[in-house]
Amino acid sequence: MIDRRKFISGIGGLLFLILVVNYVAMGSPEGPMLNPGRVQYMDGSEGTLHPDTLPFGPGEVLDFQIKYSKLSVGRARLELGEIEDHRGHRAMSILSRAKSAKWMDSVYKVRDEVKSFMDLDRLHSLRFSKRLREGKYRADMAADFLHEEGLALYDDGSEK
Repeated sequence: MIDRRKFISGIGGLLFLILVVNYVAMGSPEGPMLNPGRVQYMDGSEGTLHPDTLPFGPGEVLDFQIKYSKLSVGRARLELGEIEDHRGHRAMSILSRAKSAKWMDSVYKVRDEVKSFMDLDRLHSLRFSKRLREGKYRADMAADFLHEEGLALYDDGSEK
């Protein structure tokens, strides 16, 4: 028998990790850039990034098997979209999906989707959306980041 509390804690931790990876990869609303081509990492160090020579590109897919102990309880996927224009910026979509295994759905069904559009020239997020379905928990949120104005415009009409 699966300890439901440990399972929920484990899958919650994995989903949190996926969100952190997305956050670090795409930047916070303030963006990771000090100026074009320069980036400040979480440890405070600085470096140079060249958008045309990033270590990832359009069409790349990372598939993950989610395990609890030795049991396969779900799958997750991180995929990069094609380069496209998003509000006048050269951008790439980054999509993260997590799904519980069919046999787990009766215990704790997960169907999560997190998407961001990353500005390839400044390496920060232009738009972020999430649709979380975890057991009975539901959460939807989407926001456009207007870095020039220092604003995040949420789909519910609020600004921050």
